[in-house]
Amino acid sequence: MFRGHISVSWDFRQSLELTKRTCRDLLLSKDHGLDSAKAVVEALLDGVERQQLAGRGMVVPV
Repeated sequence: MFRGHISVSWDFRQSLELTKRTCRDLLLSKDHGLDSAKAVVEALLDGVERQQLAGRGMVVPV
């Protein structure tokens, strides 16, 4: 009976460790996704700005 208790406790520790790693990975992937989205928006805004400058006949730096 005591052995079963140790097994359950060990399984709980393994589950807890897996949950902690999974949550950390999810948070890191969320941060990566936000960084990627920011980069896309910045690139879009740069492109819009270049088109506006080109429409005004200004030299467009690349």
